[in-house]
Amino acid sequence: MPGYAVDRDFPMLSLSRHGNLSSMKRRYLWLFVIATVLLAPLARACSCVSRAGCGSFQIRDTLFVGKALSVRIVESKITGISFPVRRRVYRFEVSEALTGAPHTSDVIEIETGMGGGDCGYSFEIGQSYLVDAGHYGENERLSTGICSATQPQGMADGLLREIRAILAHQRLPDLSGVVSRRDSLYSSTPPRPLAGVTVHLIPANGNAYTAVTDAEGVYTVLDLPAAEYHVNYDLPPDLVTYEDAMGHPQMIKIPRSGSAGCHADATALPSGTISGQIVDATGKPVSTSGIVSLRRPGEPHDEPVDPSGQFPDASGQFTLHFVKAGEYQVIFRDFGRVPVRETGLAPSDASPQDIVVVKDGEHLTGIHIVAK
Repeated sequence: MPGYAVDRDFPMLSLSRHGNLSSMKRRYLWLFVIATVLLAPLARACSCVSRAGCGSFQIRDTLFVGKALSVRIVESKITGISFPVRRRVYRFEVSEALTGAPHTSDVIEIETGMGGGDCGYSFEIGQSYLVDAGHYGENERLSTGICSATQPQGMADGLLREIRAILAHQRLPDLSGVVSRRDSLYSSTPPRPLAGVTVHLIPANGNAYTAVTDAEGVYTVLDLPAAEYHVNYDLPPDLVTYEDAMGHPQMIKIPRSGSAGCHADATALPSGTISGQIVDATGKPVSTSGIVSLRRPGEPHDEPVDPSGQFPDASGQFTLHFVKAGEYQVIFRDFGRVPVRETGLAPSDASPQDIVVVKDGEHLTGIHIVAK
């Protein structure tokens, strides 16, 4: 980047114009890094992987189907935060008013975060969505996020059927759900439906039941005996559900047969993994505080592939889940050093042996990172 110097001891943040940073600026940058590390678990709390449970969909303040027309950035006051927060406000043209204030053909504004750790939803201008919004913040604007029922209209077929049935006081199926896929666990990009996935419902005793997702990723089972079921999905080998990757099978308990209104959704993610260990120059395991993450070759220092990362355990072992096929640099940032040091070559210095190649669904092991 012409005209700028990068401090290699502080690769994420220390970009200074024509020279070194002052000591005061370094102090503020270091405090920013500490805050980033401490707040990382809060950001991760905004990841949403699936919906499971029984009972009809909970109708919130405002539900409608509409097309995103435009977006602007505002500074919004949020209860408990003393400074304004940047958020996006989208304008929608309503095509179907379900609940709340809007009417068909109305134009309504919906607020959301900027994306990433603040749970903001990224709408694509010109596309239609089911929008699930509630009043939020001191300004009481209607707001939505990635953990609401907001989703592209093309993926909302199953939920729209349920909402319309609830509003019309009609019978609900005992179990329904949506199977979709994301390229990243923490992505704010809307998921895509997975058609033709066989869903297996396996009770502890008795017969198993199956259903197949339609073009919108929706499956429905009208009648199921009351029991607890293990829900299993026949996914392609390059995809895995979050629950299966973490070793926690998805279970659903049908309390009664007949309009139980239960749901078991699944989000499929890339099944690739990269695992290894942090070691010292002699090859011995290192117990250190830091985070392992991935970066595409040629990307800037402050552009990780995914903000999730992985904290190594006490023996330096780590496993990065949900890795999409591609080429990566495996980067370790050691927070036990002041200033923060990064192990791994800068992209401009990278050579082929510094880059790992992950194929679809591959489990790459034996990556050793030598802590400096």
